[in-house]
Amino acid sequence: MKKIFLLSLFILLLGACNTEVVVRVPDEEVIPVGASQADIENAFQNKYPDWNLNELAIVVSETRENFAQGYVGPKNGDAGGGYFFAAKTATGWIIAADGNGTLDCVEIEPYNFPTDMIPECYDIENQKIITR
Repeated sequence: MKKIFLLSLFILLLGACNTEVVVRVPDEEVIPVGASQADIENAFQNKYPDWNLNELAIVVSETRENFAQGYVGPKNGDAGGGYFFAAKTATGWIIAADGNGTLDCVEIEPYNFPTDMIPECYDIENQKIITR
């Protein structure tokens, strides 16, 4: 609170001197925005209503403002599981793609995932890997 007051006072004083001021908020004060664990669990429940989420481990490994990725698999340690990629839409979070192996371009194209999150996908129609 004291920092905000001092910063405001500083800006007012500089403004009175008719000086252009550029204010940078320190990185540690930036609050990340993105999907919560509950958002992703709800998205899985909407996509797969018959799944029992109590039996699944859903691990969100990266979240950004409109995108998330991670792992989903059995909680009991059985083999299986795979990746998921989620996107925030006007109606909430959805699971755009999940599984293992190469992503289908058709599944992810409508959401414009960042290329550093999904660098390539498979074009089924042309049967080739696409570098995004």
